[in-house]
Amino acid sequence: DPGDGFLVHGVVGKDRAEAMFAIVVVSSPLADPGPRMRFPGLAPERRYRVRPKLVGAAPSGLVAPRWWGGAATEPPPIEPGHPYPSLQEPISYPGAVYTGGQLTSCGLVPPRLHPDQAVLYHVTSEPTERQE
Repeated sequence: DPGDGFLVHGVVGKDRAEAMFAIVVVSSPLADPGPRMRFPGLAPERRYRVRPKLVGAAPSGLVAPRWWGGAATEPPPIEPGHPYPSLQEPISYPGAVYTGGQLTSCGLVPPRLHPDQAVLYHVTSEPTERQE
């Protein structure tokens, strides 16, 4: 429960190697940034890459947090009169790597969005480093 005005829900694979989560802004948060997003169900000791996945047009009012990575913090505007904004070039962010423990207990700063907007997050387990 990230707090009033937000919904976070998701699905974690049985082996906890991959997950999909969504954050939905249902009303304007009182705080900026809003409450941290937590990702329950991940293996605490594993390292995970969290990548935002923007489906179709970028959500209205999107201001990406720094952890999303990349040079852009705001998506390019949709051309006025464009009949199919979802067909524009997709925006891709590399995301960042955190442990499952960090994602479950501390969480991440959410993006700024207008109400009634959502962002999906693809969470994938990173390969473990081999020690020699």
